[in-house]
Amino acid sequence: MNRIKELRKSKNVTLQEVSEKTGISITSLSFYEKGQRNPKIETWQKLADYFDVSVGYLQGLGLSKSKLINYLTDGLKDPNSWKKYDNDIHSIIWENLSTDEKITVTDILNKKISEIEKNSYLKNFITNKYSFVNNYSFLARLQGNELNEYNEYEIISHVDNSIINRINSNIYNPNFGISDNQKIYLSGLFEDVIYDYSSKIAMLENEIQNLRTQLSNNDPNAKD
Repeated sequence: MNRIKELRKSKNVTLQEVSEKTGISITSLSFYEKGQRNPKIETWQKLADYFDVSVGYLQGLGLSKSKLINYLTDGLKDPNSWKKYDNDIHSIIWENLSTDEKITVTDILNKKISEIEKNSYLKNFITNKYSFVNNYSFLARLQGNELNEYNEYEIISHVDNSIINRINSNIYNPNFGISDNQKIYLSGLFEDVIYDYSSKIAMLENEIQNLRTQLSNNDPNAKD
C-alpha cells in the first residue's frame, strides 16, 4: 500500500490542500490513497516532490519513518536491555551516545511525566540525532516494512558509522590467528554485507520501478 495518506496526515493537510498545490483532482487523490487507482509515473513524482520524499518511499517501498523512529526509541526505553545484549542494535544505539546524551536520555526516562510525553521526547531526540531517519531514499531501500537482519545491518551502519573500522581493527588484531589473506577476505566480506548488498538492492529497486512504470503506462485505469 502506498504512503500518500500517511504522509498527508503527518503533514496535517487536507485532500483539497494537496489538490490545490499539485493540480491533481481530489477524486483522483482519494482513489490513490485507497489504492483504487494507480497514478502515472509523472504523478508519482509530482506527489513525491510535494511531500519531499522519494517516489519509492511514497509507493510504499521499504520501512516507514514512523516505524523506524519507534524502533530506535524502544532501544532507549529499557535500560536493562543495554547490557544484556552486547550485539543487539539497541545496545549499539546506547553505546553510540555521548556522555551528555546518555544523561539527557536518562533524565527523560526519570521524569515524572506520562509515557506518551516520554515517547515524544525520545522520538524528538532520535530524530535530531540521526539524520538518516529523514532520508526517504534510505528508508525505501530497506527490505520490506518490518525489521529484519538486513535492515538491522543497514541501520547499525548508520547509527555507528565507525562500526566497519571497529570490525576491521578486531580482524587485524595481531592476536587474531588467521593469515593476512584471510583477514583481507573477512574485511571485504563484511563490507560486502553492508555496502555491496545495498547496491544490489538499489539496482533491484530500479528494476521494480521500471516495471511499475511499464505497468502504469499499460493500465487503463491510470489517470493524471
